[in-house]
Amino acid sequence: ITDATAFATISANGTFYGAYFSYYPSYSLFARLILVKSYDGGATFVTHVIYTFSVSDGIPAADSLIKAGLSISCNPTDTSNLIITGTSNHYGEPDIVSYNSHDAGKTWNGPTRVNDDQVGAYDTCHDLTWGSFAANGTYGAVWRDRRNTGRGDSASFQIYGAVSTNGGDSYSPNFLVSDAVSPPVVILHGDDFLGCAVTDSGVYADWSDERTGNEETFFNATPFSKIPT
Repeated sequence: ITDATAFATISANGTFYGAYFSYYPSYSLFARLILVKSYDGGATFVTHVIYTFSVSDGIPAADSLIKAGLSISCNPTDTSNLIITGTSNHYGEPDIVSYNSHDAGKTWNGPTRVNDDQVGAYDTCHDLTWGSFAANGTYGAVWRDRRNTGRGDSASFQIYGAVSTNGGDSYSPNFLVSDAVSPPVVILHGDDFLGCAVTDSGVYADWSDERTGNEETFFNATPFSKIPT
């Protein structure tokens, strides 16, 4: 694997940002998360290293069904602020983490743990995350969460969320998005993403769910009045 799994966003000032996983042993013995940006519509690119992974960041082989894709978003009120969310084993089990930048991707903070259940309690797998900004600069993320449902990547799940009002430096207490425990969606290919949109009034999420016996898309809206601070 050299360069794989790219995710992109466009800032309010028209800058293109793309993030992807990269592994070149001549540059680093460990895989890296790379950012590319373009100020001229893709004619030229500037590259920055977001994060260099270590062995402890890797998802355990036993949890091979974990969906560890990334989302990248740019703050519409501050075009120098970027947030990336994904899944990492950095804190001892598959958690939702974020990386954030306040200087247009030149330097990065993180990984910051977003889910707030007990750290490293057991193999509680959180994955399948997505995040976005509201027009007022509030960032929200949602994900598939198993803190209440069991161990491993094949346990039933709930959908949880969190918001950040400081550009990803910290996150609110987590809140429950879904209204029922959902059975596992155990497929190797597909069901790779869920959806998250944030407005000035709340967080909106949709996800794949088999609670009816068929794979269906479910939706929920959580107003900010119901999100803990």
